[in-house]
Amino acid sequence: MKKSLFTLSTAFLAVLIGTSSIKSTNHNSGSSVKTNSTCTSCHSGSKAAGVAAKGSVTIKGIPATAVAGQSYPITIIIKDPVAKSYGFNAITNDGKFATTATGTSTTAIATTTYPNRYSLHHTTKIVATPNAADSNFTLTGITWTAPATAGSVTVAIGALATNNNGSSSGDHAYSSTLTTKVVLDSTLPIKLLSFNINSAAGKVNLTWSSSTETNVASFAVERSINGTTFSTVGNVAAIGNSSSLHSYSYSDDASKLSGTIYYRLKTLDKDGKFTYSAVQQVVVKASKNLITKMYPNPLSNGQDIKLAYNSLKSGVVKVQVLNSLGKQVANSNLAVTEGSNTLTVATPHLATGIYYVSVTTENTLVERLPLMVK
Repeated sequence: MKKSLFTLSTAFLAVLIGTSSIKSTNHNSGSSVKTNSTCTSCHSGSKAAGVAAKGSVTIKGIPATAVAGQSYPITIIIKDPVAKSYGFNAITNDGKFATTATGTSTTAIATTTYPNRYSLHHTTKIVATPNAADSNFTLTGITWTAPATAGSVTVAIGALATNNNGSSSGDHAYSSTLTTKVVLDSTLPIKLLSFNINSAAGKVNLTWSSSTETNVASFAVERSINGTTFSTVGNVAAIGNSSSLHSYSYSDDASKLSGTIYYRLKTLDKDGKFTYSAVQQVVVKASKNLITKMYPNPLSNGQDIKLAYNSLKSGVVKVQVLNSLGKQVANSNLAVTEGSNTLTVATPHLATGIYYVSVTTENTLVERLPLMVK
C-alpha cells in the first residue's frame, strides 16, 4: 500500500451526503477498507502551530432521496485555513463512483470496488492553490450512480488538509457521513428526464422535462450560494397528471450574483409531500462591479469592515466611510483582481450611529451602503 493512499475507518466517521457538512477538530483516522492501510501512518490530524482545525469537508450533489440507477454529479470541497495540500476518501456501501479527473496534473483519483463497499480516493496528494476568499479546494468531475434496487445507502467521506512540513504533525483531518434513500421511479410522483441550467446575460436559465407525473402540484426552484443552504426563488405550476413528455423552464435573475451558484428542484405533490432533484451548479460571471456582502453590520466599535466585492477587471477601488453629514471618517485605496475579492477596511473608533460605506472605481460610484455602528 502506497503511503500516499488516504483511507478512513468507519469507526471515526460521522455522515455526510447531499449538501451537508460537519466541522470537527483533530481527528485521527484508523484502519481502512484495507486493514493494512492507515491515514495515521502519514498524517497525525493534530493541531498545526497551535492553531485548532477549523475547517470542514463537504460533498454536494446527492439528494436526500435518490432515484435507482440515476447518476448524480458531485463536488467535494475541503476547507481549511492553513492547508497547502489535500487528500480525501469516500466510501459507500452501494452505488458506484466514477470520475473524469483521473490523471490530472494536480492529482490522480482512483475508484475501487471491495466486497460490499465502493471507494473513491486520491492516490497522490492534491497540491493546489485554494480559493483565496475562504481557503478551500473544490474537486469536480465526479459522479455517483445510485444502485438499481431501492433501499438505504450510506456514504462516508473524510479529508485531510496538510501543511507540507515534511512530517506527519500538524495536519487536520475531517470526516462525516449521511444516509440517502434510494427509490424506484414507480414510487415517485414524477419521472424527470432532464434538468439543465446555464448562465447568460445576468440570468440563470433552468430547463427540465418529465415523462410521467402523478398528482403533482408545482415545482419550487431553489437556489444556494454555498451548496448547503437553499431558498426558494420561484415556482412553476405542473401539469399534474400525465404520461407524456412535458417541458418546463424558469429564468432566475442572477445580475447581483457571482461565482458558483447551486440550484435544485423541489417537486410538490397535491397531498403536501415533496421530493428533491439532484443539485446542479453553474458559474455566474458578474456583469458589473458590485458588492455582494458587507459585514459585520451592525459594526462594533473598533472592528474592521469586510466587503465581498466582484470586480470586472483588476485595478484599485476607493472605499470611504462617511458620517450622516457626508463627512469622510475613513478612507482606503485597495487593489482588486478580476472576479471575487474580500476587502478589509480599517475604521477608527466611531461613535454610535449611522454611517455610509461608499465604493468607487475609476471615479465611478459602484455602491453606497448604510452601516450601523453600535
